[in-house]
Amino acid sequence: RTEVRAVVLGDHVFAVEIDAQSSPKASLDWRRYDWERTVHRRHALPDDVARRLTALTARLGLVYSAIDLILTPEGDYVFLETNPNGQYYWLEQVTGVPLTRNLARMLVAASRTYEPWYDEEAVEA
Repeated sequence: RTEVRAVVLGDHVFAVEIDAQSSPKASLDWRRYDWERTVHRRHALPDDVARRLTALTARLGLVYSAIDLILTPEGDYVFLETNPNGQYYWLEQVTGVPLTRNLARMLVAASRTYEPWYDEEAVEA
């Protein structure tokens, strides 16, 4: 149904749908950037999926990870990979999800638990 990039920042997860199927160029790999046709939107992950992603990140000894998932037509989330230094900034540019501000808050707090910042439309899983 769609791809999801979930950015784990400590104990918080922010997710964005990447509708690569809306672009013939990006349909096999959304990294083939077709900005005009590849729709990006904020995504609310189910609580159990978000908990698993934060647990995986912690188990790997990380406080940050960019995790790629597929949401199937049946509503199942399929894990593809986690990247300890995966890109995120383009997600903030196209959706407004406040990733940089929350990354800074986590770094200043020097803790995986920090008080997240939300804008009026930010979606945290």
